[in-house]
Amino acid sequence: SKLPSLHILQSAIMAPKPEYALALHNGQSFGERLVVSPLAAAREGAQIHQNLTTFISGGTKGLGLVYSRQKALEGSGCLVLASRNPALHLEELKRLAASECATFVVQCDTSQLHASAALVSWTREWLPAVHSFAHAAGILGYNLIPDISAATFSAVTQSKVASANMFAEACMPLQAAALFSSTSSVWSQTGAAHYSSGNSVLDATAASGLDAGLPIVAINFGPFAEVGMGAAYADSLYAVGLPGLPPSAAHTAFHRAAYAPRTVVARINMSKFAKVNSIRGSWSLLKHLPHMRESGTSIATSGAITASDIPRGINVSIAPAITLDEILSLVRTSTVQILG
Repeated sequence: SKLPSLHILQSAIMAPKPEYALALHNGQSFGERLVVSPLAAAREGAQIHQNLTTFISGGTKGLGLVYSRQKALEGSGCLVLASRNPALHLEELKRLAASECATFVVQCDTSQLHASAALVSWTREWLPAVHSFAHAAGILGYNLIPDISAATFSAVTQSKVASANMFAEACMPLQAAALFSSTSSVWSQTGAAHYSSGNSVLDATAASGLDAGLPIVAINFGPFAEVGMGAAYADSLYAVGLPGLPPSAAHTAFHRAAYAPRTVVARINMSKFAKVNSIRGSWSLLKHLPHMRESGTSIATSGAITASDIPRGINVSIAPAITLDEILSLVRTSTVQILG
């Protein structure tokens, strides 16, 4: 029963233009392409309840703090901001207090499972039920693969992956779970193999949760211009075709995101980015990129494949993109046909 998959794998590896990444499942091959996603109807956003709690890991710095401010302005009644270094400036505390949101800033390294478990237990015992969860914690490391030790790999990946599942499961039922992922797990990033790996696990966590019917979304964000771990490398990232996103893009993206298998939100100078990333030869992932809109606009892209893009001899299955509105229409049409 393993021979068909082995044959497909051998064909993919020996192909003249092999895929950068290829997934085999049930005798079929799946590849990725960057395409401009259709303007899908926004998913039904979870309504904020003033008597419920929003939990944000990594909520006191960078993107997590921007996201926390927005949740407070939306009317969240209670915020729990977990961070390894939880200190907030007085002005920031005043801003949160002015929103009439009860805010708890807690020192907690969410990469440590025992610390996460204790915080979840405390939250459930003393605070209102958790309404939504956002995972914005992370550590950025710059190490080439030969220089990555087990300790370095663990330090970078654990902050992304150790507690994502645990919090999402422990705080259920949730109305929304938002995972801050990165484009590094879509097209890789020099010196960040460990960071890419951690974000890949977040992507898989969201995909698995969606399959189980959970309200979870992971978004692969490009670099941000003013906040976030990539802001320090803004000039070098701009040079390779990745202008920074505005901080407000994070909350907006989660608010508008459909429950898609993978969504990328980035600003891309199409021609420059494609040229830089295809110096050593064509890269099938970027095949459609030169034909997209030029930079200056935040774009959402999602993985897709077409039969003509895959090497000959490989059986390809194209993963369909479908919106919630389309699913609702299908259910209603089928109901009418069956019941009359």
